Amino acid sequence: MQKANELLKNNLYNYYFKTLGLKDYRERISIRENRIYAKKVIGYLEKFSNLKNKKILDIGSGWGELCIELSKHGASAVGVEPDKNLLEIASPLGKEEGSKAKFVNSSGEKNSFS
Repeated sequence: MQKANELLKNNLYNYYFKTLGLKDYRERISIRENRIYAKKVIGYLEKFSNLKNKKILDIGSGWGELCIELSKHGASAVGVEPDKNLLEIASPLGKEEGSKAKFVNSSGEKNSFS
């Protein structure tokens, strides 16, 4: 079984290079792997509230980058994602990194959190 990081790299490569054909695909993959956007979002959120012990629901969580980072900042994060392929990356990746984020296979419109 492939490790979650390998699955993630393959997923990002397929998306940015094979699907979109972007010339700067390497830079985009690096940004996503290093969770630059997720870290920026967390920086903005922390200006308003301490994330420790907050419950956060991420609808359309993809491969879990935001949920994993939120968990590292003490939040109780749950990601809702309809794409099973992305969840096959999110759950193991979170576990590999010691994240307590949870992931649910569901759509935003039909989930147990509504």
